[in-house]
Amino acid sequence: MEFRFYRELKHNYFVIDADEEDLSDYQYKMLENNKVNGIIPLDLRRMDNRCAFYYEIDSKQSMSVRYQTEKMDYDKVMVFLQDYIETCKNLEEYLLDDKCLIVNEDFIFEDLPTGKFFFIYKLGGDECSKDLGSLLIDLIDLSDEKASDLVYDICDITKEVFSYHSLEQLINKQKGYISDDIFEEDEEHNVKVMPREGDSTQNYAFDRYLDENDNDDDEKSFEAYPDTSKKSRKFQLSGRLSFLLGGLFLIVAGALIYLRIFFYLTYEEGLIDLGTFMVSIMMSLICFIQGFRKKPRKDVLEDKYEDDEDITDSDQDLYSDNEYDDEETVLLGFDLSEPQRTLRGIDEMEGTVFQLNDNEMTIGKNPAGNDFCIKEPTVSRMHARLCWEDNDNEYSICDAGSKNGTFVNGRKLQKNKKRLLKKGDKVSFGKCSFAYI
Repeated sequence: MEFRFYRELKHNYFVIDADEEDLSDYQYKMLENNKVNGIIPLDLRRMDNRCAFYYEIDSKQSMSVRYQTEKMDYDKVMVFLQDYIETCKNLEEYLLDDKCLIVNEDFIFEDLPTGKFFFIYKLGGDECSKDLGSLLIDLIDLSDEKASDLVYDICDITKEVFSYHSLEQLINKQKGYISDDIFEEDEEHNVKVMPREGDSTQNYAFDRYLDENDNDDDEKSFEAYPDTSKKSRKFQLSGRLSFLLGGLFLIVAGALIYLRIFFYLTYEEGLIDLGTFMVSIMMSLICFIQGFRKKPRKDVLEDKYEDDEDITDSDQDLYSDNEYDDEETVLLGFDLSEPQRTLRGIDEMEGTVFQLNDNEMTIGKNPAGNDFCIKEPTVSRMHARLCWEDNDNEYSICDAGSKNGTFVNGRKLQKNKKRLLKKGDKVSFGKCSFAYI
């Protein structure tokens, strides 16, 4: 299948010629009207009596170019396989055939800022497609034994009736979520699947994993089974209520003694009276013991007092030492007139927050020479600089000559050329993305 590249203004396109007879197919109409996650959006154009599909590939690079020198390691192969499986699932939701995905290193693109893989959808795509194992075996680092074993397993799968279901089972076993002994054969897909009847905890593990999103990180933990080892919390009563219940049980015990002394009871009634009396005595003792029990005082009082003047002398020793009693609390000198800006991590960097509070700051992989350190292989030792612009009352960013580039809203920055940031911009250093807030 022939293809070419086309540049228009600030956009790059991957162009494939289209057949007139295929244009009326519902699959292309579905792709034109819906954005399918994992599929590069297409645009049908007619020029000089020729029809062609234009796929926008801004900030993307084909696998043949991306991994021409630097090969894929095990983690990158896992990311690719997960993106492939997710894309196949998304196609099913729109009644599209996953066999039309072109599995070829020239037709699969990686988004450089995010590291996510995108695919080309074309009728008859299997004409130039390869086996998934044959594709990966030419792109992986053969010195990585873990990656090599995984790709060889994929090659064994593709020799049989291949579907993304069988690939998904292999990924599940690679991650250790599901063991082999809880699978059974599925004749329809020729793969092992989870039995739907039987151990509920096994179904819970399988269903929870399949409901997770694409971008799974190996660092994220997964609890395959519910934790039944934790003891349930003890039911505790307040002191006054414990004494009240203890007194009531004593009254019941006294009433039973009164019945036994002043009334004639049969043998069976006597046994019931004696048993109830003993239970009442035991319950009253338990209530009294719980009422007299001294509750441990908390080491930290959370939002109990609004002002220091409300703290009593009896509570003062809970959170202050004698050596600090004479010291005064110092008020920090914040200048609230200037906006406080932050870089808040998104996607794989979620939970990382960089507070911008200086005129000039640097971001990079080297913790010694930068204000903010990102320990990630795609980040350079000194990746980018952030500067405060007094005239615009915002920060500007410039790339410091990084290897993988700095991106703002998907657009790559030129080296040492400043770009003014606006609230809500997406900033990417290699594959690490942040929101400028």
